[in-house]
Amino acid sequence: MAESSAHIRLVEEMVNWIAKKYLNGERAYLLIDHPDSHTNNKPPNINGYVPDVFSSIAPPGCLIIGEAKTINDVERIHTEEQIKAFLRHCRNYENAIFVFAVPWQMSRFAKAFIKRLQGQTESSIVEVNVIEGLLG
Repeated sequence: MAESSAHIRLVEEMVNWIAKKYLNGERAYLLIDHPDSHTNNKPPNINGYVPDVFSSIAPPGCLIIGEAKTINDVERIHTEEQIKAFLRHCRNYENAIFVFAVPWQMSRFAKAFIKRLQGQTESSIVEVNVIEGLLG
C-alpha cells in the first residue's frame, strides 16, 4: 500500500529525532521503511508487522523501534495490535526504546494509549517516547 505524504513526513521527522537523540545525528544505523529505502535497508518483520524504523546495532546493546501514525490511523485496531507486537518484542531486551510519532493533535491520546498497551503487554521496562509537536 502506498504511504500518504503525511505518513512519510512523520517517518522522516521521527528518523531525524531518533538520530539526534540517540545516535549523534547519524542515520546510517537506522533501517527505515520508506519509499526511497533500498530493500536491504528496510526493517525486519516483527511478530507479523514491519515497523517504520528499526535499529539493533546502535547504541550497542540497544534496540530501537519506531512507528509513525497519521491522525486517521492512530485509533485503528491494526495500530493497537501492531504496537502490542512491537512492545512484546522490546520487552525481551534489556535496553529497548519504542518511539511513537503522531501529529501534535494526537500527542495526549498517544501517551495514554501507549501506557495502556504497556500494561497489557507487561512491557513497562521499555523506554517509550511519544514525539510531540509534529505536523501531520
